Amino acid sequence: MIYKRFTSGDISSCTYILGCPETKQAVMIDPGYTKEEADVFLEEENLTLLYIVNTHGHADHIHNNRYFKERYQAQILVGTADAPCLTDPVRNLSRYLGYELESPPADRMLREGETVSAGTLTLQVMETPGHTPGSITLKAGDSVFVGDLVFNGSVGRTDLPGGDTEQLLDTLRRRILPLPDGTRIYSGHGFYTTTIGEQKKVNPYFRELMEENHE
Repeated sequence: MIYKRFTSGDISSCTYILGCPETKQAVMIDPGYTKEEADVFLEEENLTLLYIVNTHGHADHIHNNRYFKERYQAQILVGTADAPCLTDPVRNLSRYLGYELESPPADRMLREGETVSAGTLTLQVMETPGHTPGSITLKAGDSVFVGDLVFNGSVGRTDLPGGDTEQLLDTLRRRILPLPDGTRIYSGHGFYTTTIGEQKKVNPYFRELMEENHE
């Protein structure tokens, strides 16, 4: 699998590009504030961008949807419940951040169990609500791209509109903790890649849920 992470902006938003080495078809996850760097990588690797997948509908994860869709004629994919966020500056929080962002609407809305494929690359869609109602995680082999669900030592905010602490904890309990310890976690912010096993040691939310399971 061809892989590249770009981290940009004041809040270190992550954009990921995943590609098939055989067909050179690619998927972009969360085109936040990255633009030119991704263009250079796509060109250097001779990649054809098929899909833009938003793990959720917040502005810092959809900021450059329009740019990449128009430049590469890529389709925009997002979890069903977060689809309205793309075109609504209130729902996507851009107005809260001081500007007005309207992404093109989704070309396809994703549900649990569906897949996104580019050549031999297959991403499995997991519905993982809590940070937002329509948050999704994309699983590729032993890696998960979780958006703002999990960070190193913490979890995503639930104090923003649509956030739900109990729902997020339930998602962690049912969908994330059961994954093998060696599963790599790629978050929506920061420079750090972690694993399920590491988070079981350092993340207080993981540890609390694990203690519940032993009661």
